[in-house]
Amino acid sequence: MAKILNDISLRKPTNEEQAILQAHRGKNKRLTLKEDQLDPVSKKLRTNFNFFVRFIFQVKYKLPYDVSALHTTTVIQEFQEMFRTNGRSTPRLMINCPPRYGKSELCCMFVAWSMANNPMSQFLFISYSHKLAKSQTQKIREIMMLPEYSRLFPHVKIAQDTFAKDWFKTTLGGSVYSAGSGGSITGFGAGIKQSKVFGGAIIIDDIHKPASITSETIREEEVRWYANTLLSRLNDRHTPVVFIGQRLHEEDLPGVIDTVDTVPYKKLIFSAITKSNTALWPEAHTIEELRTMQEVYPAVFASQYMQNPVDDAVGIFKRKWFRVLKKPPKMLKTFVVCDTAETSKSYNDATVFSFFGIYMENNAICLHWIDTQEIRIEPADLEESFKEFYTDCLQHPVKPCIIAIEKKSTGTGLISSLQRQPGFRIHAVERSRASGSKVQRMLDAQPYVARNQISICEHDKHFELCIDHMCKINAKNTHRHDDIADTLADAIKLAIAKPIAALCSDYTRTRNNATMRAVSDLNQRLRRRSL
Repeated sequence: MAKILNDISLRKPTNEEQAILQAHRGKNKRLTLKEDQLDPVSKKLRTNFNFFVRFIFQVKYKLPYDVSALHTTTVIQEFQEMFRTNGRSTPRLMINCPPRYGKSELCCMFVAWSMANNPMSQFLFISYSHKLAKSQTQKIREIMMLPEYSRLFPHVKIAQDTFAKDWFKTTLGGSVYSAGSGGSITGFGAGIKQSKVFGGAIIIDDIHKPASITSETIREEEVRWYANTLLSRLNDRHTPVVFIGQRLHEEDLPGVIDTVDTVPYKKLIFSAITKSNTALWPEAHTIEELRTMQEVYPAVFASQYMQNPVDDAVGIFKRKWFRVLKKPPKMLKTFVVCDTAETSKSYNDATVFSFFGIYMENNAICLHWIDTQEIRIEPADLEESFKEFYTDCLQHPVKPCIIAIEKKSTGTGLISSLQRQPGFRIHAVERSRASGSKVQRMLDAQPYVARNQISICEHDKHFELCIDHMCKINAKNTHRHDDIADTLADAIKLAIAKPIAALCSDYTRTRNNATMRAVSDLNQRLRRRSL
């Protein structure tokens, strides 16, 4: 047992260490060490974070922990060094890595390990939502309540009067408090004032919600909260701050951190595809899977997986993504999408009517852009102009089955009027905070365009109008108009992404379900071995 106390650093466990780990494989295995063996093992676990991670993971999940990946070994080393120097070596640490690569698990392990060494430590655990941060605090509590943890570290006890899921204390005054970005943290802090040993930290595990990152207002509010509120909760000038998470936007917190924090960050950047063109963590994503993701989700992949957000001024859509045909495909259904404007002024967005057809190609649902009309008219002329366009649509061999109209302003009036008349089947397109910003809707549509699921005939009169318009759309909203793009984004959502019943015949529904299952299976396959 004495050999177990040797420094195992960051390598594979020795035979004796492996014996300890193997003792906990299988169901319902518990610590079987004798009393005289507890102190040496406890000391080894407290002095070596790497061994602690492997041991606790084995105990909790009955599985070996993979510490061979570069990002895993590096994070463990940085946490160990931060603890050893009481934050002085790295008062600010930023680790950017892909989602589902085990970052949250390591953060939880680090807090539990720190408590084993100093039960008076005080932590703040921050995430983009209180619910998510609360779940991480609960994981930390679960680790510290493991029978093995309690037996090896009997000096660490959770106070019986703190049963809240987002906060707990130790009997020696330590605490872990969780909060969502922008939430209240009054009365709570991180670290111990003038402590000569490590006494806690602020841990930020993804401060931005991916679905809200395109909102400049929300993004800037979260950055201000970090600078004005969160940093004020440091109990000591040497208390470290750790940001660990994925990049989402050029102007997310990691992107602007140097302008809002006077203490420089040490930055560790891990891309899913390394500079040597290999997979960072093949057990999670093979290089082939990563290349597929890069092709299907270009913007998301660039930011979240490569840690290199695309310049918002760069177009969201590329000309080469649109499938250019010489003749239209055989369509199963057709429908019309309307995006109405307020006035006829040229500096405002125009009113746009678009006519789309649904067809199948290689077992995937595709859209053909049959026609588009962009006009600037007064509200009084809206209904007449629409009926003229719709009359032309009725000449198509496959008659339109629905008319989708954005339910806002002049669109609301058009919906009300057409619903009172026979021959028009209306679907109102609702807009709300939950449906996301305009930029987010464009980003949601991007993967389908990138997969060549949108086609258009090269000789159609609207060809250059639509393609040129789409290539100007960018995430910074510097494009002048986005009315045509709105109709395509709505069409993709209604027919492919979240198909409505009116556009799902038995044939298309079956194929669409197969497509959605394929995407789901891909995501599950890509992530099944990641934490």
